[in-house]
Amino acid sequence: MKRQAEIEKIKKNLKVEIANVYVKHKRKFLYHFQIRLGLEKDFAEDILSETMMTFQTQIENDSLTSLNCNLKTYLISIGRNIMMNRIRKEQKLEYSDNLDSFTSDIIEFDKELDLLERDDIIWKMFDKLSDSCQDVIWMWIYKGWSNEQIAKALGYDNILTFNAKKKRCKRKIKEMMLKCKHFER
Repeated sequence: MKRQAEIEKIKKNLKVEIANVYVKHKRKFLYHFQIRLGLEKDFAEDILSETMMTFQTQIENDSLTSLNCNLKTYLISIGRNIMMNRIRKEQKLEYSDNLDSFTSDIIEFDKELDLLERDDIIWKMFDKLSDSCQDVIWMWIYKGWSNEQIAKALGYDNILTFNAKKKRCKRKIKEMMLKCKHFER
């Protein structure tokens, strides 16, 4: 009920409340994308701007009437989707080699698919992972960080705890791959 009231408050005075949401969540949002995910400042700020425009449009169109999570989490979720879509479209990151080693380490891919089709399937699986698994895999595969660097960035006190988390994330994506017809068992 509190979250629905928050959306209603924003609707009543949209321009002022959107500005308040921006000011309130900007620092945490940028921290998440710059520090935790290692994006460049300009790229993170672009994602924030686009996130706020998307959020405002959702409220104006009444496609967002209540939240199932807190507002910061919701905004970061929008931002993640925007980030992933931009990276896919602009091919800003060279990740094929890391992705190849990651997928071949887990399971063989159908050789008849071209790389774009394969990557699209893997991105869809990635989107289905929890936020914490997305962070782990993002930093490991796409940023090329070591286990120690990722554990530190994500606040793990112990490398063994992180290794267990990484193993669970790999297992989860392997389960998804095994269910996909484009992967060979």
